[in-house]
Amino acid sequence: PFTVAAALAWWRALQSRRRRTAFASGLWLGAAALIKPVALPQLLLAAAAFDGAGRRRAGAAWRLVLAHGAGGAAAGAAGVLAVVLAGLGPDAARSFREGVGYVTGVSLGMFRWYGVALGNAALTQGAVWVLAAAGLRRGALAPGARAFVAWWLAGAAGGVLLGRHGYPHYFQQLLPPLALAPAAGGRRMLGGGGVGRGDPAQRAL
Repeated sequence: PFTVAAALAWWRALQSRRRRTAFASGLWLGAAALIKPVALPQLLLAAAAFDGAGRRRAGAAWRLVLAHGAGGAAAGAAGVLAVVLAGLGPDAARSFREGVGYVTGVSLGMFRWYGVALGNAALTQGAVWVLAAAGLRRGALAPGARAFVAWWLAGAAGGVLLGRHGYPHYFQQLLPPLALAPAAGGRRMLGGGGVGRGDPAQRAL
């Protein structure tokens, strides 16, 4: 839920260009990373700020990204302060080392696990993937929304890969962006127009 809150706040920040909303997004993402470091690939969403920005709007995009980073840093600082005040330094350090070892230890076995997981997922989610691919095609979503969903999906996929073992529950991170793209893809396949600014599907985003 923290990564979803971070993504939705970031979308609002991109629409409103409000740095405080970008800060809130970073705060949510920082909180998510404190709980589970696999949330960190969601930082890829920051790239959506530069989609179609051009030189004139690049400065505004950087200000949003910096505000987002400041929010994440604030969450991290609060986490460190809580650990110090509670006297949990050794426990936190051990937990951190175990987490880093978990996500950095690469073996050939992980590829087998991911192969099995993807095969099983294809049996139940294959239609969703097809619709998502159609939804990410040009014209199915408004340009800014399409880039946002694509970066969100890329960040979620990065989190799944960092999990290293390919357990089925890892793939839950993919569900929020995957639920948005198929909606647009289904509409496109049924002959509807692209999803525009006033469309309920994009409002849900």
